[in-house]
Amino acid sequence: MRQAGSAVLLLLLASLALAEPAFDARSEWHGIYLRGKKIGWSHRAISRVRRDGRRLLSIRLRVRMRSKADGNVTTSLVDSEKLYELVPPHRLVSAWKWSRRGEDEGTRITVRRSRGAYTIGGESIPTAAMPTFIDELTVDTWTRGARTVGDTTTRKALDISRGGVSEVKVDVTGVSDGLYEMTFQSEQGKGQMRFDRTGRIQWMRSMGFIELRAEPEAKAKAMPRPTDVMRAQYARVDKPLGPGPNVRGMILRARGPGAEHIRSGPRQAAHYDPATRVLTLRLGGRSGRVPASAADRAENLRASPRYPIRERVVRVLAEETVAEAKTDRERVARLVEFVDGFVVDVGVSRASTGLEVLEIQEGDCTEHALLFATLARAVGIPAREVTGLVYLGDKEQAFGPHVWNEVVLDGRWVPVDPTLGQTTIDATHIRRGQVGEGTAARMALSGARLEVVSINRARAKPAPRVDPHDFQEDD
Repeated sequence: MRQAGSAVLLLLLASLALAEPAFDARSEWHGIYLRGKKIGWSHRAISRVRRDGRRLLSIRLRVRMRSKADGNVTTSLVDSEKLYELVPPHRLVSAWKWSRRGEDEGTRITVRRSRGAYTIGGESIPTAAMPTFIDELTVDTWTRGARTVGDTTTRKALDISRGGVSEVKVDVTGVSDGLYEMTFQSEQGKGQMRFDRTGRIQWMRSMGFIELRAEPEAKAKAMPRPTDVMRAQYARVDKPLGPGPNVRGMILRARGPGAEHIRSGPRQAAHYDPATRVLTLRLGGRSGRVPASAADRAENLRASPRYPIRERVVRVLAEETVAEAKTDRERVARLVEFVDGFVVDVGVSRASTGLEVLEIQEGDCTEHALLFATLARAVGIPAREVTGLVYLGDKEQAFGPHVWNEVVLDGRWVPVDPTLGQTTIDATHIRRGQVGEGTAARMALSGARLEVVSINRARAKPAPRVDPHDFQEDD
């Protein structure tokens, strides 16, 4: 009877706390589109649920995507749920995220609360810093009120994959036809969205290319023939370049989608002219020398579910690989050589953590870069993954999507490519941004036209792929 009485009391408290419309149960379906072509769907459900005998609040998100790359059709699945206390202040109880690509077994990340903090992949987040149910639904609730152009708010949310808390700033830019036109800005980049007066997303665009469109369940789930997402990102060049490793330096002009989002970086100097909408890129040599700050070093040495550097098998393997190296340059070179030989090249990406790459021992450039970053961090070398474009050869005469790494050496960021076995990348790499940033640059130059202004090719045969004793950048 006492348990029944407690349950009644909880329900009474909950009915008061959940009186706000933002807490109404809801089910939202969206189609996911890439450049106007359907590639998947998402479903978000907000409801009261019972878990382990407790009544809780749930935010559940499911995503399904189908795409084609190199002739292979791949299905990607993501499920996640965040559970919150039913009574104020609606703190997080637990959370999980499961993802699978292709035929692999999938990866599950769990968030649990213990002793005044939450743990995610070995990292700890204080209870006071963790977003509540109300924080997660800030924008949903906010858009139910009367908003005008210039109104702004900030949403705080838990990012399970990154193992941290992110903030999104939202501004109202227009009000028409019962919809709020809005822009959002976060660490992952900028985007646009439309909310209706009931607090539901009707449309959203991120990275300039990915769209969510509110649709009935049947329409959202209807999937046409898979889109070749790789070829959709190709950037064609006006003349053949020859073997990529022979290209020591190059100047390109680019016109096309997202050209304004390309920035300077290691071995890359970028200049965008808004008047002509032309991007000029200087690649290779000593272009774009980028110092690494103390914050950069700390962030890119951090453990996370993606980079499980505290796992014994990771630490032991990394230390054995660099055991005979005397300098960080030699350590990096040995890691590049190891990853290049260890990961068997296949056309499908399946892993989402460094530990998974060690288990499956195969993958595309994403697995190479992921494993390299994990091992480098495990031996104390700051490392991050970089996304961009690389020349695919004279047969395609195009630049296609690629992932490589940047490490800190002598106080600055230096790019390396473990997929191609390069300790100094050739000048056919165009950097878009860091993996995980979610910036608008992630899809920049997809479908663009590139013009070669000048090119500097090696006179002799290119250097061996990996040479631990010759790790200097080109002049």
